[in-house]
Amino acid sequence: MRVLTGADGVEVVGEAGDGAEAVRMARILKPDVVLMDVRMAGVDASRVLVRDGICGVLVLTTFDADVYVHGTWATDRVPGSRSC
Repeated sequence: MRVLTGADGVEVVGEAGDGAEAVRMARILKPDVVLMDVRMAGVDASRVLVRDGICGVLVLTTFDADVYVHGTWATDRVPGSRSC
């Protein structure tokens, strides 16, 4: 996250410890996008944030296998989502 705090045009407005907290904070803070770890514990926050139209989500992973991202972010189950 330190990389983002120094980036021009980027304002970090919150940091959550788990998926449920991420959803609660996003509902209050209304960010443009949430940077989500694919292994974020708790509710499937990525799907909730997009499904409910709260914000966009960028899912990151350090895993070398696409299965972790595809299993977390099934675009056919989340209206308006897409994978890159």
